[in-house]
Amino acid sequence: MPSQTKPAAGGVTPTTKVDAPERVPLDKDGKPLPKPKFQPVVLPNRGPGRGDHPAENAKSPGAAAGHVRFTVACEPATVAPGGQGTLVVYMALAGNAVMLDPPPAEFLFERAQGGLMVVGEPRFRPAQTSGLAPALKGLPVYDDLAVLEVPFTVDAGAAVGSHPLDLAIRYELLDGQKGGEIGRFTDPIAGTVTVSPATVAPNASAPAVGAAAKPHGLDAGGDAGDA
Repeated sequence: MPSQTKPAAGGVTPTTKVDAPERVPLDKDGKPLPKPKFQPVVLPNRGPGRGDHPAENAKSPGAAAGHVRFTVACEPATVAPGGQGTLVVYMALAGNAVMLDPPPAEFLFERAQGGLMVVGEPRFRPAQTSGLAPALKGLPVYDDLAVLEVPFTVDAGAAVGSHPLDLAIRYELLDGQKGGEIGRFTDPIAGTVTVSPATVAPNASAPAVGAAAKPHGLDAGGDAGDA
């Protein structure tokens, strides 16, 4: 509760100009949420059976609670050995769920996964719309769709076919209508990268496509019927 100012001599109450406080997201008890941490977490050389596999860390998935729906795609659709691409994760937010931009998210993944290698760090694309959540007015948020990019490279000796690329994400959802925190969740993300055969440049000495080979003994002015 703001302190009351005692009237000065003569019954005149002095006025003081106060700047508007910065809007910050609040939890369900009305307390300010802690500032988000954006440092990704990388767990190298830890596979299934050691407790750090992404699927084993999904203790409280937001997708199972109906707050988020994940769709995964690969850009480009196929990648040749030695090439590079991006795993694109679409997070569709349901109901009143919103996520701050940039989100206070952490990532769990293995850098090397078979013939694939995650390079750099996963990054969210900027929100296309922001400031529309009534309870978080003025704050940049994802209120409909958040897009995550995971860059990777394909080993030069990778086999042709499908290769899994898995990770998990820990994130926090807020209520854009009522304010406060909906919860903190961990979801596994399973992607697939299709490795295609490397494209071989055509041989310059080979006959052009559609050109018929000239039979032996037939000159350019000969009659094909006679041949």
